[in-house]
Amino acid sequence: MKKILFIIAAASLMTFGACKKEEDKKDDPAGGGGATPAAPTLNKSILTNPNTIWEPQSGNPKLQFKANGVFRTDGTWKWLNNSDSMEIKTTSGAQAFVWHFNYAQGDSMEARTGSSGAYTKFRDRDW
Repeated sequence: MKKILFIIAAASLMTFGACKKEEDKKDDPAGGGGATPAAPTLNKSILTNPNTIWEPQSGNPKLQFKANGVFRTDGTWKWLNNSDSMEIKTTSGAQAFVWHFNYAQGDSMEARTGSSGAYTKFRDRDW
């Protein structure tokens, strides 16, 4: 009799555990259930809102891209071959820097100077 009760209890626990794992998968896209979140995209139009000043999470300068190709107040910017890269001159006649954008979506974006290294997170307000 004890063996039968033990088997019933073990089977109940295994069934409950399996149900719980399925529920977890629904809430966790990495667990295989539910919808997979969309990958961040590069929405170029939000970068060039003239009223937006992109605040870095740390280290890098603030960025402002005006729709007419002006960077901040007297620099310039332009997309390179309609890619995810932008050439920026902080002032007229200054050395050009190339920035690569990982994404720009909603109120945030990630970018880096050069083609390697870590991306810096920016958003359209103070951190």
